[in-house]
Amino acid sequence: MAKAIKKNYTLKDLDTMSVEEVQKLSFAARDKLLDLVIADGRKIGGKQPARQVGLMCDWFEEDVVRLQKIKAVKICCGGFIPIGKNGEVPTLDPEGQFKLIFENVKGA
Repeated sequence: MAKAIKKNYTLKDLDTMSVEEVQKLSFAARDKLLDLVIADGRKIGGKQPARQVGLMCDWFEEDVVRLQKIKAVKICCGGFIPIGKNGEVPTLDPEGQFKLIFENVKGA
């Protein structure tokens, strides 16, 4: 029985492959490629606290050609801030803010 060869594909590999070749890859391989595409397209506009990564100071430049080859979707939750129902920030504690963000995501 032949062993399947696992390869860590790079963005250079993705660029040289056709859509059909990419679609023959395993879901896990395409998921890793999608992570590389997202990482390559992420830009940071300035210094920010860890709890704000993905909220105000970074953005993503879409590489439509690469995304179309992968034909995959990754949902990254961003844009939620630690605001209570009254519109105020109830705590400056980072752990409390993370908890409130997740509560806001669940309620969205």
